[in-house]
Amino acid sequence: MTTGTTFRLRSTAAQILRRIALLACCCTGISTGALAQVQNTNTGTNSLFSNTTGSYNSAFGYESLYSNTTGNSNSALGAQALRSSTTGNYNSAFGHFSLFANTTGDNNSAYGHRTLISNSTGDDNCAFGYNALPANTTGLKNCAFGSQALISSTQGAENVAVGYYALLSNDTGNYNTAVGAQSLQHNVSGECNVAVGSGAGPGLGSDNLSNSIAIGCNAIVSADNTTVIGNSSMTSIGGYAGWSNLSDGRFKNNVRENVPGISFIKKLRPVTYTYNLRSFDAFSGLDDNTTTPRYAAARKAKESIVYTGFIAQEVEKAAEELNFNFSGVDKPSNDKKAYGLRYAEFVVPIVQAIQEQQETIETQQNVIEQQKSEIAAIRQQHGSEISALQQRIERLERLLLSQEKTGAGSIETGDNSSLHVYPNPTDGMVKVSLNNKARQLVALQIADVKGTVIQNRTSSDAAINTTFDLAGYPAGNYMLTVTQGSQTMTKVIIFGGK
Repeated sequence: MTTGTTFRLRSTAAQILRRIALLACCCTGISTGALAQVQNTNTGTNSLFSNTTGSYNSAFGYESLYSNTTGNSNSALGAQALRSSTTGNYNSAFGHFSLFANTTGDNNSAYGHRTLISNSTGDDNCAFGYNALPANTTGLKNCAFGSQALISSTQGAENVAVGYYALLSNDTGNYNTAVGAQSLQHNVSGECNVAVGSGAGPGLGSDNLSNSIAIGCNAIVSADNTTVIGNSSMTSIGGYAGWSNLSDGRFKNNVRENVPGISFIKKLRPVTYTYNLRSFDAFSGLDDNTTTPRYAAARKAKESIVYTGFIAQEVEKAAEELNFNFSGVDKPSNDKKAYGLRYAEFVVPIVQAIQEQQETIETQQNVIEQQKSEIAAIRQQHGSEISALQQRIERLERLLLSQEKTGAGSIETGDNSSLHVYPNPTDGMVKVSLNNKARQLVALQIADVKGTVIQNRTSSDAAINTTFDLAGYPAGNYMLTVTQGSQTMTKVIIFGGK
């Protein structure tokens, strides 16, 4: 017999004796010295092999709980489950390699092949599903439910991943919650993120977001402190009550009335538009080939809807021109993220614009009322004069109308540049003057529209100045005929009547 064979026989004999002692202790509940232990159960080669004073442990499978010495209340089911645990307590490992590297970690639960395989000192972790939480070493209070959920996490704490590949890339991120296959799959070190729905969460290039929420299948969020509900195919989001924002004056500082109204609203360009969702999904990192037929049909239907609104970049420019820090523009932190608008924020400048318009209206109304009062005072003071002027204007208007109707009698002839008739139109008295240096006999006569001469006179003065009184005649047009030697001049006289 060789030396190696002798050693193996001695080792096997030692193991048999050790197991007999352990069995005796389990049966009697009495232990002494280095083998002090209570109520342990083990089945499988080298299971609970190193146990000294650990109690209430159960090991089923090859080398399960192999290194346990003083750990208590651990359960290991599967080959090498909890193999490295020495002093850890209250751990449960079900599956080959589950909690394999755990040494002193407490209160961990692992169900599935390779679940929590790398955990060493992490506490209070739960992993259910093939290869769930396999890289965790010192992370605390993580829960992974689903095949390969939280597969990359090493030190992250208080994460919850439910679904295949949920929180797939998370390494050191904390306080994240992912529910749905591949939800929050790109997060590496971001914290306090929530994703509910298959593929929900930050897109490519947004792997370190914090305090983001994405709800819905392929709901993509791209900025910190941002919530997205639904994907690009959604056409309506609503409920049975209006959205309420915190607006308590007790928590508002630096309150100032500096919101522009009409000046800002006038710069905005309302437009209609349709969406190019294929371009947007590519921009967001979504693969067209992964969408279902119904999802693709919904996206196509949405692309046919004509929307009304504004262009975010134009709104941003309008606000900048007025030095207005407008909270309605959701400006991205880099060119890999999309612009957005918070349309509810437009209510504030619109209200300001309405107030400015109302102030202008009220000012104009005050001016109108003041002018009315001034006009009333003038009428009261000069009522008779105004009335007489109105009557005269009305007569003149009638004369002009009459002149238009009797245009044939309004023709003026002759070189009458030296003949002056005034006032014309007249309300009765009309003066006629004529230069007559040659002292010719001048005949003057006035006829009505029928050609009947109603007044005439003659003169041979060098400067003829005479007056005709039409007060006794009806209003209308009259023809003045002046004969000076061989020259005849005519002039139309417009009489408004008395």
